[in-house]
Amino acid sequence: MRPLLAALLFLAAAARPVSADDDGLHGQRALGDLTVEYWLAPGVYRPTAVELHLTGMDGAPASDVRRVDVQFAMEGMNHGARGAEAALVQPGVYQAAGYYLAMSGAWWMAVRVERVDGRLVSTRFPFVAPPEPTTGTSYALDGRPDDGVQVEDVAASPEGVIPDHIGTTAGHPVRVEVIYVDSPPCGPS
Repeated sequence: MRPLLAALLFLAAAARPVSADDDGLHGQRALGDLTVEYWLAPGVYRPTAVELHLTGMDGAPASDVRRVDVQFAMEGMNHGARGAEAALVQPGVYQAAGYYLAMSGAWWMAVRVERVDGRLVSTRFPFVAPPEPTTGTSYALDGRPDDGVQVEDVAASPEGVIPDHIGTTAGHPVRVEVIYVDSPPCGPS
């Protein structure tokens, strides 16, 4: 996955400069006592790639992180949310890549960090997935693998929750990951 992610990030950077003011494709902010810096290469007809760097207050890579999760939900649309657990690729550096975006436009990326002591911290970043040339087939959106725990991504706004039902199996653990999208501009439909 690392070569694919590196290639996607390179292509996104080569296509145009990436900065904090460039449609939200790069940014940084405090996340509790951590700092999260991200690089995002959004794609509809190709995988979306994200790289996160987590550092502590001393500037060193965060070492007390149990899990990092990213989710994507489109602003003002009812696609629901899609996400993935980001993989640790080196101390403090996490990556994820997959088909998370249904179409070009305004999106939210949520980042959730679970610490080894059980604390959870999260934030969200707005970004714009730019139009891209149609390359033929649009791939199905990625789902979460079931590795013993069913993980369901949910988008919540003042107008409702998408999806509004989740199928489960008795006795099988379920974790619900929620991204809150405040006041979508085009309403619940």
